[in-house]
Amino acid sequence: MTDVVYPKLSKRQPVKDFDEVTMHQFAITGMLQDMAETGKLEHLSMREVQYKTNTKVKGDYLQLPETLFIKDDLGALANLFAELGKLPELSKELVCAKTLIGMLNGTYKTDVDGTMVNFFSTDAGNSFDGSSTELGWDGLDLATQAIDDFDGLNEEPINNTGQFLLIPPGLQALAKQIYTSTNQNYSGDKNGEVNIWSGEYEPIVWKMLTPRRMEKNGMAPGTWKGTEWFLMADQQQVPIMMHTTVIGYETSIIDQVDVDGDVWGRAYQIIHPFHFTPMHRQGAIFMKGRA
Repeated sequence: MTDVVYPKLSKRQPVKDFDEVTMHQFAITGMLQDMAETGKLEHLSMREVQYKTNTKVKGDYLQLPETLFIKDDLGALANLFAELGKLPELSKELVCAKTLIGMLNGTYKTDVDGTMVNFFSTDAGNSFDGSSTELGWDGLDLATQAIDDFDGLNEEPINNTGQFLLIPPGLQALAKQIYTSTNQNYSGDKNGEVNIWSGEYEPIVWKMLTPRRMEKNGMAPGTWKGTEWFLMADQQQVPIMMHTTVIGYETSIIDQVDVDGDVWGRAYQIIHPFHFTPMHRQGAIFMKGRA
């Protein structure tokens, strides 16, 4: 199976049941101040952000006539059950992509100084468009400055730096060239300038980011060109999504179950509870790329 990308775009959080869970993030605001002559110390304050999520049960049911098992002398059913085992990971990949689309199109909001704005937006400080956002020197410089400029809840710089690029297949060659080449602007016998971005951000290609798949999964037709890209922070430190699973059900469960009395065959039930919830807007920079 093609390697899934969702683990690189989210942080897994086990929860105990299917009820709505409120996750809290706290931070101290303020710095040490001079003590007054009276001995009085300044008061620190605390900020809190809440994230609500509830893990949902996802599953499928497959019923097969017994005649298939009798006639299966070439092992085709073994391949079928192998495909069945892949479904949970493929389903997570799809739900992760749909969650990202919701973060791009305004379905999901984020808090900026008490105001709810679109998760990826100019107001959130993590979305840029225009010619300077093409994947290249200028675009990487802009995205790097933007992700380095984010503050934490304590209104101070956070340990948040770019770690990798998330790109559609159409940018694969360019991104790999930037990552591996020591020089740029080759011309004749000239070596060009030193590529300062060589080895800086490893490109991660996500097949979900093609225009056809993005539209299929909810992006408005014609709005995704396949030149868009993301500069991602360490998603274990500043995740843009939380991937929740229920304790005891971290992996899928495939059980053979009873079939209807009027059916001669076998039935299988596959269950895997999980959910994806948007989290930190500071975890990625979205670049629109070439129009």
